[in-house]
Amino acid sequence: MNESPITRRIRKAAAARGFDIVAELPKRAYDDTVGPEHRLPEVGPPDALAVLVGNSRALWPAFTKACAADPQLPELPNPLDRWTVATLGPLLEQAAADVAFDVVYYFEPPPRLVGMQKLAQAAGVAHLGPAYLSVHPEFGPWLAFRAVAVFDSPCETRPSAPPDPCSSCVGQPCLPALNRAMALKQRATWHDWLALRDACPQRRDARYDDEQIAYHYGKNPAFLQFLSPSQ
Repeated sequence: MNESPITRRIRKAAAARGFDIVAELPKRAYDDTVGPEHRLPEVGPPDALAVLVGNSRALWPAFTKACAADPQLPELPNPLDRWTVATLGPLLEQAAADVAFDVVYYFEPPPRLVGMQKLAQAAGVAHLGPAYLSVHPEFGPWLAFRAVAVFDSPCETRPSAPPDPCSSCVGQPCLPALNRAMALKQRATWHDWLALRDACPQRRDARYDDEQIAYHYGKNPAFLQFLSPSQ
């Protein structure tokens, strides 16, 4: 793969900070699959370089280490979002050198709302399954997409479709789990939504640690205050 030097720099720097999923694609490879309201920022030509950044459970040790080093971080609203921006922003600037770029984070509302899962599929990173789970060949459904940066630079990569483990999945157990959670509507708890991810048989060995699951699904930043630096 003729990967851009920008992407290589991002991959090296991001991995050291727990963002171990990095992939590039031409901007139009994603834009052509969505409506105008979800397209990537207008930076460069239609085949401009877009770089997706995400993580497996590797993010958790880096994030909790940052919380231990800065006790005020867990007390702020949306500490993971803040840390993601504070970490990836300078990293992307350094990787870009003098190339103009724009970055969209996963939590941004319209008109900057990007379909991160569709983006991951267009980049050949993860298959979007029938229960709306992104399934990665190495991490199964245990991953997240944090940001995408678009650079004023051409992209020569032409991604292939990601492997599809869902079509041959016996019984597709994710679908009954999704139906149960949807049927509960307002009464569904985070445990019901966790059951959807747990139902996927792909790469169970990549499952998040219990502490990471409790934080992501329980949405309780106070949980971070009880973590030791070693976690």
